[in-house]
Amino acid sequence: MRGRLRVLAGRRELPTAGCVDSQTVRATETVGAAACGYDAGKKLKGQKRHVVVDTLGLLLCVIVTAASVQDPRRRASGPGAAAREVLHHHAGLG
Repeated sequence: MRGRLRVLAGRRELPTAGCVDSQTVRATETVGAAACGYDAGKKLKGQKRHVVVDTLGLLLCVIVTAASVQDPRRRASGPGAAAREVLHHHAGLG
């Protein structure tokens, strides 16, 4: 469906660029302790949503990690870098 929308908008079916962003959200009591972390920058305990959209704003990929995982855009190695690699792979961006 995304491919059809892109073609209707005058773009190629498969995206060649995307935008990565993340958002920290508080965890509910139903989320296990292993899936939670503390985001020192936001001062929140919870989870982080890493999202990739194409240049039209169409969703390509979402990964949920513990909030303690650093934003993949700002870290060259570690869990954040692993999240970035997974996002790019699943979003089809390389």
